[in-house]
Amino acid sequence: MEYGYAWLALGLLLGVIEMTVGTYFLLALAGGALFTGVLSLLLPVSWMMQLAIFALASMVSVFLLLRWRDAQSNVDQPADDIDRLHGQRVEVIQRVAPDGRVRYKGVTWQAHADSVMEKGEWAIIERVQGSTLHIITIKEEVS
Repeated sequence: MEYGYAWLALGLLLGVIEMTVGTYFLLALAGGALFTGVLSLLLPVSWMMQLAIFALASMVSVFLLLRWRDAQSNVDQPADDIDRLHGQRVEVIQRVAPDGRVRYKGVTWQAHADSVMEKGEWAIIERVQGSTLHIITIKEEVS
C-alpha cells in the first residue's frame, strides 16, 4: 500500500508525457501504472508482486491499444490524397518537355506531359504515377 500513490503518480506523469509525444507505448505504461496503483491501494501486495502486476497490465494495455489502432486503420478512409489529385490544377514552375516541375498547393512535384508546357502555364493532373504527376495542358489561366 505504501507504493500505491507512487504508482498513481507515475501513471499520471506518463499520461501527461504521452499527450506531448503521441505514441501508444507510453499510454500503455500509464495504464499499467494506474492499474497497479489502484490494485496496491485496495489489496496488500508486495513490491515484487506490484512489479509483476505492472508488467502484465502494461502488456495487456499494449495489446489492447494495438488492436484498437488496427481497428481504426481499417475504417473506410483514403490512405492519402493521391486519389484526389486527378483533375486538380497545377502551375508549371519549370518547363515540361516532356519532364519538368509543377506546383500544387505549395508543394512542387515532378511532372510529365505529352506536350511542351512553359513556366507559368496551368495544367490539369491526369494521373499520378509514383511521385510524378502526368499532366495535360489547359488554355484558361487561373488567378
